[in-house]
Amino acid sequence: MNLQLNYISPEDAWLSSFTKTISLLIDKTPPTKEDFKEKLKNNEYRDLILDINVGRDIEYGIWSILGVRMAIYMTLLTDWDLSLVNDNQSIAEIWVSIEDQDPEIVAARVAESLVEELELTIVNLYSDESKFFKSYLQSH
Repeated sequence: MNLQLNYISPEDAWLSSFTKTISLLIDKTPPTKEDFKEKLKNNEYRDLILDINVGRDIEYGIWSILGVRMAIYMTLLTDWDLSLVNDNQSIAEIWVSIEDQDPEIVAARVAESLVEELELTIVNLYSDESKFFKSYLQSH
């Protein structure tokens, strides 16, 4: 769960979230889009849902959200070679393809597929809403 991380750059936020999420998803065996919810433990699935929605209250938080969303999309909805997560050049090429784009727009595009194909719950919690949600979560 990326709720309290501090990132040093957009690339750091995206890369950290992207690689962490792929590692979580392929921990044992890569899931299919039909069985990924069952393969994740309840708390892992809950954390994944939080990570695709919450975080705009921190610097570069939208890049973190985008990293999680792209990791889920690329792992479950494309034929991207998952072994490339360990290839720095391949990951750098993905970053270069998005670094100059508006992360909100790319995150929204990816969210559409995640909602349609995987039936994930995605809401746009902006800065104040994210901050409120985190404070509520920490108090319970």
